[in-house]
Amino acid sequence: ETSSGTDINNDSKYTITNGIFDETTNSQTTTLAVKGSTSAVDTNYNCVVGANEWEIVSPNYSKTLVTLDVFAMTSTPKSVANQVEQTLTCTISGLDDSEEVTVTWKETSGGTPLVDDTNYGIEQGSVSSGTQNSVLTIKADKMKTYNTGSSFTYKYSALIP
Repeated sequence: ETSSGTDINNDSKYTITNGIFDETTNSQTTTLAVKGSTSAVDTNYNCVVGANEWEIVSPNYSKTLVTLDVFAMTSTPKSVANQVEQTLTCTISGLDDSEEVTVTWKETSGGTPLVDDTNYGIEQGSVSSGTQNSVLTIKADKMKTYNTGSSFTYKYSALIP
């Protein structure tokens, strides 16, 4: 529910994915995905839990405050030469200095995360004054596989631990 107590349902603003109870860990994880402009600012939500077998029923549901921390991610498109090493930078801002994020880079054509190897160099960067820069280096041998004049795209995503 919202911090003001309004119920949230699956709709154009939210997707709720109910977890499955795991007997080995005695836990269940349910995920709330906040979509589009609904996630533009830091927002508080309540995770509401009830269980008939434990007689935790309305209005005595267990509530835990959960904060959606919003951060910005930017990069700049650029034209590059295909015979030399190139770098792309993902800038994440709006972070607390203690919130280093893990950035995952991918080629558009494939879903496998890139790794630091003969084709790529990946620097996660560190947070300074609320900003973290992650740098993907596309090494010369990989750049040579692209045709002159062709277009290619790399994607990135960030996860706060």
